Amino acid sequence: MFIFLAIAGCATPEPTLIRKPVEPEPTPPWAGCEDTETCGDGIDNDCDELALGCGPWDTIDLYPNADYAMCALGNGQTGEIVVDAGDLNGDGTDDVLVAAPSDMTLGWNAGGAIVFLGPFEERGHTDPIDAHYIADDDFDPRGSHLIAAAPGDVNGDGFADVLLGHKDAGPLGEGVVYVHYGPPETVGISEADLIYAPNEYSELGASLAGAGDTNGDGLMDWIAGEPGRERVHVYLGPGGATSDAVISGPLFGRQVQGAGDVDGDGLADLLLSDADGFFGSSSTWLFHGPHPAASLHTDAFATFPGGDDDGVGIALSGGFDVDGDGRDDFLIGAPGLDLGAVEGGGAYLVTGNPDGIQSLDNAAGQVLGDLEDLGAGMSVAILEDANADGFADVLIGAPDYGEAPYGAVSFFFPGPISGIVRTADAAGVLRAASNTHAGASVASARDRDGDGASELLIGAPGTDCVYVLKGGPGI
Repeated sequence: MFIFLAIAGCATPEPTLIRKPVEPEPTPPWAGCEDTETCGDGIDNDCDELALGCGPWDTIDLYPNADYAMCALGNGQTGEIVVDAGDLNGDGTDDVLVAAPSDMTLGWNAGGAIVFLGPFEERGHTDPIDAHYIADDDFDPRGSHLIAAAPGDVNGDGFADVLLGHKDAGPLGEGVVYVHYGPPETVGISEADLIYAPNEYSELGASLAGAGDTNGDGLMDWIAGEPGRERVHVYLGPGGATSDAVISGPLFGRQVQGAGDVDGDGLADLLLSDADGFFGSSSTWLFHGPHPAASLHTDAFATFPGGDDDGVGIALSGGFDVDGDGRDDFLIGAPGLDLGAVEGGGAYLVTGNPDGIQSLDNAAGQVLGDLEDLGAGMSVAILEDANADGFADVLIGAPDYGEAPYGAVSFFFPGPISGIVRTADAAGVLRAASNTHAGASVASARDRDGDGASELLIGAPGTDCVYVLKGGPGI
């Protein structure tokens, strides 16, 4: 309310309201932005610095928007390897196994592995972990080469089991593979149920993976690379004194992975690769189960040669059906690929039951990185079915990119996939700060919340965390 007083002998002036001029407000950075991205129009509709995305995931910053973050001891590189471990403790819920190759529980860079028991829940760095395989006095403390794998139940006792490998461990640096039967516990790594160690330097345990049931006996099997002697060992569950089959070939043992049942005969198949970084040419081989006691790379059912410095096969994944033909498909990562951009990287999706020497140019699906030095394909995963549409899906990691707008990033593509797609076409971009190295490992996790969709695991060793994104219908 304004009050004006009249002064005797003076005319009463008309009241005038004087205001300070108001500066026009600057246009906020979100003005004109939309809630969701319009697929394929080349415009950054939602102003997230990315003109891509077709689904509700679009672009997600893993911190703080992942459904869960499961973190562990600091300085451990927790998440360098992450796998859905199956039900390790028999409670009906699947668990997660994570390698922590720089775990310092026992000493500098000693190494270890961590179990997070299901169901998923938020775990901070100071929260207790459920089980811990700790480097002990019998373990050579060069943890940067520690790897972990989850083969399922290898001995038929109803508990899933744990594999640990270290290519430099042992008195002579010969390499060691440890098998820990479930349920999990906090023990020294060398307190294993089975220990495989050769008598000479051979880097046994440089690569390690569950193989599925390769011989039809109902027990899960596993595979271990021994690149120092250019061979791969197949161990049939429950595991004996030595391996049950040996596959030899030039530079064999660097990368191994279970392929699932590619040929539909009810037996699990294997993928092997000689990739070791981006240098030189590398190839990937497909071997059908069962496996004879001895075989050579020339006995492979199919061979997939790569180009120079493409890194073909440095990451492998299989076990689920992307195209819906009833047979499992597999992914071959190629982070040095130049087809989309110089070292933009990419991955090849192989479907059907290929045989003979196969050109990857003819792969059913090709995901190409479309930014220079993106390095997509350093990690790859076929996801069981993240959107509950009946098709398996694909997740491609580029953990070392580090540039705007991505940072460390993984790209989600719903199945089926055919022809050439680019990272700019991804239905989901799952990113984090570059120093997190999020996407160093990516994996599928079985449905935990009963919605019929599998979940996503993304390792971020720079933060000692594993991020969990829940799948769901329609993503």
